[in-house]
Amino acid sequence: MKTLLRFAHCLLLMAVIAPATMHDAQDAPDVDPVPVAPSDSSVRPFSEKEVSAAQKALEKLTPEQRAVLNHLRYLMHPQYEAELMAGRAFAPCPLLPFEQPGAEFESLDALRLWVVLASGMPATDSAGAWLRLFLATPVPSGAAGLAELGLHMAVCAHAVRRGGLGLSEELTERAEEVLKASEKARRITADNSPLIEGKRIDPQWFANHLWRGLIARFALEMELNINERVWESCLRNLLGARDKDDGWKSTAGSSSEPEDLDANLFAMAALSLAVTAPEGVLGKGILRSINKGIEASPSVLKRLEEDFASSARVGTRLAMIHSFAPELAPEGTGAKAWRESASRRSLDGQDSSGAVMDGGFAARSLGFSGGRRSMRVTETAFAGIALSGGLLGGASPLAEMDLAAIGRAMHAWTVIHASKLPEGAPRTYAGFGQGHELPEPGTIERFMHDSIDYLLDLQHKDGGWGSAWAAKGQSGTPDVGTTAFVTMALLRTGNGPLTGEHKDAVMEATEYVLEVVEQAEEDGPRITSASSTQLQRKLGGIVDTAVVTQFLSRVLHQTESDRRLYMRVEDALDKCVRKIEESQDEDGGWITSGWAPILQSAMFNQALELAQVAGRDVDADVLARSRAYLAGDVEVETGKTAASDKPKRSVSAGVAFYAGSSALRATAGEAAQVSIAMERAKKNGTLKSSADVSEKNLRKIGYSNEQAESLYLAHLRHEAMLEKLDDDKYLKGFGNNGGEEFISYMMSSESIVITGGETWEKWNGKMHEMFEKLQNADGSWSGYHCISSPVLCTAAVFLCLTADRDVHVLLDPTPGESRKGADDDKSEDKDGPVTGK
Repeated sequence: MKTLLRFAHCLLLMAVIAPATMHDAQDAPDVDPVPVAPSDSSVRPFSEKEVSAAQKALEKLTPEQRAVLNHLRYLMHPQYEAELMAGRAFAPCPLLPFEQPGAEFESLDALRLWVVLASGMPATDSAGAWLRLFLATPVPSGAAGLAELGLHMAVCAHAVRRGGLGLSEELTERAEEVLKASEKARRITADNSPLIEGKRIDPQWFANHLWRGLIARFALEMELNINERVWESCLRNLLGARDKDDGWKSTAGSSSEPEDLDANLFAMAALSLAVTAPEGVLGKGILRSINKGIEASPSVLKRLEEDFASSARVGTRLAMIHSFAPELAPEGTGAKAWRESASRRSLDGQDSSGAVMDGGFAARSLGFSGGRRSMRVTETAFAGIALSGGLLGGASPLAEMDLAAIGRAMHAWTVIHASKLPEGAPRTYAGFGQGHELPEPGTIERFMHDSIDYLLDLQHKDGGWGSAWAAKGQSGTPDVGTTAFVTMALLRTGNGPLTGEHKDAVMEATEYVLEVVEQAEEDGPRITSASSTQLQRKLGGIVDTAVVTQFLSRVLHQTESDRRLYMRVEDALDKCVRKIEESQDEDGGWITSGWAPILQSAMFNQALELAQVAGRDVDADVLARSRAYLAGDVEVETGKTAASDKPKRSVSAGVAFYAGSSALRATAGEAAQVSIAMERAKKNGTLKSSADVSEKNLRKIGYSNEQAESLYLAHLRHEAMLEKLDDDKYLKGFGNNGGEEFISYMMSSESIVITGGETWEKWNGKMHEMFEKLQNADGSWSGYHCISSPVLCTAAVFLCLTADRDVHVLLDPTPGESRKGADDDKSEDKDGPVTGK
């Protein structure tokens, strides 16, 4: 009953939704909303009876209503979810809860508001508050693209349709400003647009035509005077870009680029908006040309269905399909049946979270930016728009439901979602809305599956892998470093020693590694008697200890259900950590024989960080010296590394990229800490929104003088190395790709993913594009110098391409602070705005 009262109170205060427990629904079976007896676990359990009641409640709704309600639940991020999701690995929408209007109005807020209004959901006080915040936001210029202007016009039009919530006059005035701004931005859809370079047309050019048409249609609906000549000129340019046989292609001569699917969908939706416009708006001549384009499109759609059969038609793409002219469909297919089929596939594949998990991120081509979670919000919003009648709307699936019924349905979805989530930390970093947003795990692309098959074929009967050149089905003598490296790649595929399709392979490898570590002597840095492996000869004689520590740190939490195995992994990991701490050089590195032992030191630094994340005691001083050693290799003002200096040339083989990637990884945690702390300070008003990172500002938000100086320097060095990543000459390393380059790429990915954002998206895309081209026919990658082993190189490349699937393991909830240091020293000087008080 407490939960019910809290939910009812939330409804009365926020007037958004009515989150009632299942036994409150008149037509639902009687179910206890909370456990009768207290549980030892902090995770709120759900009985089969409660989950069954939630499922039955949703069965009374249409498939479209169920889907839209779940999309809206994700997008609105209701506050009551926190209680039901407590203790679970929950990844909420990155937007503020809808019942909590923020201080600023962003593009994603406009998208969410568009869906709420288009769905037919009853108007609320919170919707009115968001609308007022929207009206206080400056109108975008449209110079960089028409997406934001299109969003603003859609919000205005749908709000006016709903009676304007008392703001009809202001919304109409805003719509007129948006229309004028879009008509001024003519070059964005011209044939000399900056989005056209030679024979390549950026898909966003086609998207801008779509947005122009949508703006015009909504403006006409609101009885505004539009400049038909601007629209007609835009349409002529669009028609002029059409290929006779292939439709609207982003790249001339290519039909294999996935973005050509989106270019065609955007163009056909743009023509559909024009051909279905009110009579007399467009001239007869341009309409004849548009109709010819529409008539030629079914054959193109048929080709797209065949060429891109595996590309999901969800989210953005589904919204395009639902916005096509009524008669438009692939050749030989009925239009209505085709749309229903596309919707059904989308509904059948819906995730219980309410988010669209695989939209292909077509939204980026539509003109939206941001990280993976932002793209997920965008795709989810367009899924709701698709099911609400497409871009122009009109279906309003929730129009017949009142707020109480909507609240019960959303709560039912939350119960189903929460009951499926495993225990674990929330999938946000430092708390929702408090700063840093981690990229969401990406999918493993098709070409990467071949590399895993390649590695699995080469596993020895004893569970290990060797690093010699090997034909398929053969391998050199197994060694523990190579085995740990390969098994970390398998962990990234979702396999563990106890779970997953390849759990047997991972278990055998884990046993192999444990036996080697258990047999190793207690003293000294080595964990193996093997010598002269490729890893050792190129990175350093004791590098196996670092790689094995990284593997054990990653696999530890996956063995918790097998207590005996867990204790073995735990003991082996602690043994490795002791060896690492005791073998550190006075200057903070781990330099032994090897061609580029700076990479060995970087591997040791990361090993300690991962062990710390795994909950092991790590000496704070050892880790601090390690970071200082690696970061000190970078000149802040020039961005140069000491690779060219004689004293350090030998440890980096004179290659700046090796030293730079090592420094980038060593500063990533502290750079993230600075980013989080600054963002929090801006949100809580301690700093202005325009404040830059500086020692002064770091002191202002709570860091000591010493901490501020250290963190600011780490931030500067990290930024200096990030800037170098745009320099292809720098990235070439030794001149061509060897395993050392692949490991440097891997460490760079595992650094950049921590700080996330557009830098990560750009880098990750670049790595995928590069390595897909470099892949061997058998699915492997091999080096052209030094570490040439295709086994090691393939594992390193796979780890590079999947850093976002491990990012929550790469980071400690308290970055930059050792667990031992935190326990041993409680002084206020050690506590910062992120890590402590």
